[in-house]
Amino acid sequence: MQTEKSIQELLNDASMNLSRKVCLPLIHHKEIDEFILAGNLNSASYYYVVDFRNKQNLILTQTEIQKAFKESKGSGFSALGIDTLICDGISNMALKILNEAGIEVYKPSGGNILHNLELMLSKKLNSQKAMSIPSSQTCSTSCSTCSTACT
Repeated sequence: MQTEKSIQELLNDASMNLSRKVCLPLIHHKEIDEFILAGNLNSASYYYVVDFRNKQNLILTQTEIQKAFKESKGSGFSALGIDTLICDGISNMALKILNEAGIEVYKPSGGNILHNLELMLSKKLNSQKAMSIPSSQTCSTSCSTCSTACT
């Protein structure tokens, strides 16, 4: 990965006392032979995890993430210790679930991994929060039947 050295420098920055574990969903852009941010969680083939607590990073496959979700009964990101997600294209219902699990979700600025990490560290990425969603008693069985924009 081309940005590996720079991300490692971010991790080793002595002035940084950050205890976040950040996940960035990725796709491999074959034409430039580089990983870039996926347009949404569902289109990701890989998940880049940057652990500022332990100063480590790793790439997980979609299969590994799915296994974590299955083994943890749906709380895969939390089960992996991930508390921050930089991803676009997340539905309102997914945002609600992630926010309730204590996971901060940020809207990326472009597809470059390092650039988005730097923006997050400098508090220049916009946080994504779920809009108010009615309780299950007032919601029908089909999310597309009301105007809450759950999906």
